[in-house]
This record gives sequence, C-alpha cells and structure tokens, in this order.
Amino acid sequence: MVNINRISMATLKFLDLPRILFLILFLTLVVSLDLSDPDYFWHIKTGEQILMHGSLPSADIFSYTYFEHPWVLHEWLFQVLVFTIYHSLGPLGIKVMAAFLGMLALYFTYLAASHINHSRVLPALLILACIVPMDPFISPRPQLVSFVLFSLTMLILVQFKYLKRTRYLVALPAMMILWVNMHGGYVVGIALLMLFTMCEFISFWLGDRLDKAYRKQLSKLAFITLITFLSSALNPDFISHWLYPINVMSMEASRSFISEWRSPDFHSLSGQYNLLLIFGFFIAYAYREIKPDLTEVVLPVFFIAAGFVAYRHMPLAILTIIPFAGVAFAKGAAATLSEGPVGVIYKKYMSGGRQLGNAEYILNWVLTLIITALLLLSYPILEQRHQKERDSLIPVKATEFIIKAGLSGRMFNTYHFGGYLIYRLYPDQRVFIDGRADMYGDAFLKEYRKIYYGEIGWEKVFEKFAIDYVVCERDAPIRQLLMLRGDFRLVYDDEKNSVLVKEAPRYAEIIANFRQ
Repeated sequence: MVNINRISMATLKFLDLPRILFLILFLTLVVSLDLSDPDYFWHIKTGEQILMHGSLPSADIFSYTYFEHPWVLHEWLFQVLVFTIYHSLGPLGIKVMAAFLGMLALYFTYLAASHINHSRVLPALLILACIVPMDPFISPRPQLVSFVLFSLTMLILVQFKYLKRTRYLVALPAMMILWVNMHGGYVVGIALLMLFTMCEFISFWLGDRLDKAYRKQLSKLAFITLITFLSSALNPDFISHWLYPINVMSMEASRSFISEWRSPDFHSLSGQYNLLLIFGFFIAYAYREIKPDLTEVVLPVFFIAAGFVAYRHMPLAILTIIPFAGVAFAKGAAATLSEGPVGVIYKKYMSGGRQLGNAEYILNWVLTLIITALLLLSYPILEQRHQKERDSLIPVKATEFIIKAGLSGRMFNTYHFGGYLIYRLYPDQRVFIDGRADMYGDAFLKEYRKIYYGEIGWEKVFEKFAIDYVVCERDAPIRQLLMLRGDFRLVYDDEKNSVLVKEAPRYAEIIANFRQ
C-alpha cells in the first residue's frame, strides 16, 4: 500500500533551491519575453511554406531582388517546429517554447557543474549569475537549439571525463543530425567535441599511459567523434553544407553589418558584467588546489576568445565556464576562498539549506506561489508595454496601412523590417531585403547600405531596382533624401515609421488621400 505521508513529504521537498530557481526563471521569461525579433517572423512563414508544399524551397521565394536565387535552408527543422507551435498554440506557445529551450540549456549546464561539484546550491547560484548575459539571446530563434545541444554535449563530455561514463556518447551522432538541420551553429558542437578529444588524447600521452581502461575509453570517444562529424552530412545539402558556416563567418557583413557578429561592447553595462563573470572564473581557477589539465584550460579559453571575437558566441562562453567553475570549486577553490572574507557567506549559504529543516521547503512553496501570482497579474501590463515596443521596432502600423491601401509594387524596406513584412505580405508582396544576410551576400548588402544611408552613387543603385515605394524609419537617411528629391510622396507617417510612394498615376489616389 502506498505510503501517503511519504508521498506528501516527497512533494513538499520537491521544491528545493535549484528547482525553485529554475521554475521562477522559466515563468519570468514566459511573462517578460517580447516577440519582436524580426527573424522570428520569416522563420514562421518559412515553416508554413515547407508544410504547405511538403518540400524544402531550394531557391529564394520571399524577395524580388534575389527571387529564385539559391538559398541554403539550414534551419528548416526549427522553422517547421516554430510554425507548428505558433499554429497550434499562438504567441503564448512560442514564448513557452523559447523560455523552455533557454532554461533547458542552463539546466544541462547546471547538471554538468553539479555532477562534479557534488553540490546543488553552488551550481544553481552560478546559473543565477549567468542569466543576465544569457537573457538577450533567449528569443524564438534557432540559436536556442544550438545552446541546448551545446550544453547537453558539454554534460556528456563532463560525465565522460570526470565520472568515466561512456554510455551517453552514443547519443552524440543523433544529436548532431538534429542539430545540423536546426541551426548552422552545429559547427560549434563539432569544434567542442574535437577540441575535447584532442586535449584528452594529449593529456593521456603526456601522462600515465598505463591506464588501459581509459585508453579504451578514449578510443571509443575518438570513434564517436568521427561518426558525429560524418553525421553532420545528413542534411538536405549533404557535405556541401560543411562550407556554409565558413562562408557566413568570412562575410564582411557578418563582421560589420550584423551587430551580433561584432565584438562585445565592453563600455556597456552588459559587456562589463560579462567581463566580471570571466574574471571571477579565472579567480576560481587561481585558487584551485589541483592544477587544471589541458582540457580544463583550452576549452574555456577557446570559447571565451570566441565570445570576444563575436558577441553572438558569448552564451557559448558562459555555458562552458559554468561546468569548469564547478570543477574549480570541487578541487579546492571553495575551501581556499572560505578562509577569506567570502568564507562566512559560503559556510552560511552553501551548506544545503538544512538549518530550517522542512520549514525551508514550506517557505519555498509559499514563495513560488506568491511570485507566480505576481507574474500572472503583471502579464497583461507587460503585454501592453511589449505591444508599444513592438510597434517601434517593427512596422506594425505601417504594414496595416499597406494592406488597407492595397499598395503594391517593388518596395524598398529597412533591413530589419524584412522579416515582419514577409510574414504579413507574402505572397502578395516580396521584400527588397530581410535578415537572410548569408543568402544576399556582401555585394548586395553594400548596395543596400548605399541606398539606405544615401552614400555616393545611391541614386544610380536606387534606380537600378525600379523601386515603387519605400518602407523605413522616420529618421532613415533615404526618407529625407527622397522627400528632398521630390519624386516620392509621403503617404503614411507615425511616431517611428513612414511609407513613401513614387509620384505615378497608379498611386494618385493614395497620395491624394494622405494630403486630405
């Protein structure tokens, strides 16, 4: 017969500090997430087209400038997923999905740190410290899948290295098949696996070669690494897809045009916070009683360096340093630091929360219920605020005007407006440009910049595309230049965005209505 008291106590103790932390962070993300990322919208539309036609488009369908140009659809599986969720559950389902994936990445990282540290509280606090730099990257984009699979790969490798568990290695090839069809960031998984394997082999050959059992494990790791790499060819483009990440990273636009590919701004508060976390990580290493081995040095340094080169890689640095920070504390850093001023705080709060007994768990439940109620009450208020912010980031009202006015023709649009315009106007209208910078390439992006910023020779490029109307911000240089030139008329204007049409008979009625 089931022991009711035992079940009640298990339920009561379910909400320990780590679980309450993850639950509250998840609910906070669901409530606070703003669906204004421009790329999110064209991902939805792409998923819709894939399911509607039952095939992957091999050429562009969304723009008139690159229509039927070859298009590497490297995120097709994520796009199918995001459209399915949106179609079934709406925007709230998308928020839950994004929050869940973000927290799942952090949870796998937490497990990797806690397996080595033999503590649940310290790794949870490390996760709490890292939510700030991770938060800007938690949005409905396929990079979330890369974060989840990267942290899961790290967990498997940590268990291999410190717990000698090899049975989970067989999951890596299957994970790679999923990864390569979800996001182009699969290359970081290959880099992580190859770096880890290489460092472990070097450490083995420089150390005790008599450990035959570990040599056998390393051989299995090397075999799995090879199979995982080959598994990345199981995608619609086969082995030619291996060149895709290289081509993207070599684009000038990736380094200068797209902000995520730029180096972090360490003058900003978030950049300084990231530096503080990295500095704290190296402090923990400095206080280790056991010298770090090659793997424990190369992996964190490699991904920290990658984060310094491109801001979009900073989450990978965070997801790497947390497990190795847990290792550092497990190997003497905590004990050494406890002898100093930090010791009082450490001894008071890292002891597992047993001071209050079962009352601790009752307080956890009460706190969770209170915070959940507050978040639910604040959701409508936050959603109204998000709507206002969304109107300023994407052309919601301007697009409504285009639809109601029946405006058609060859548009010129601001780069980050493209995704939303695809979502609202396709297939009736095609855009000039959108967030698929890898497809458009450097040459076209330079032409776009020349037009948008009114650089020398912009008029010649503008005329080449025979543009009929323009959708842009009110402060866009092209808006001012066209109004000064006089052959385009303003037909829509709000606090943030404008629509201008060419002075032509087909638009005479729309121009006249605006003047009235």
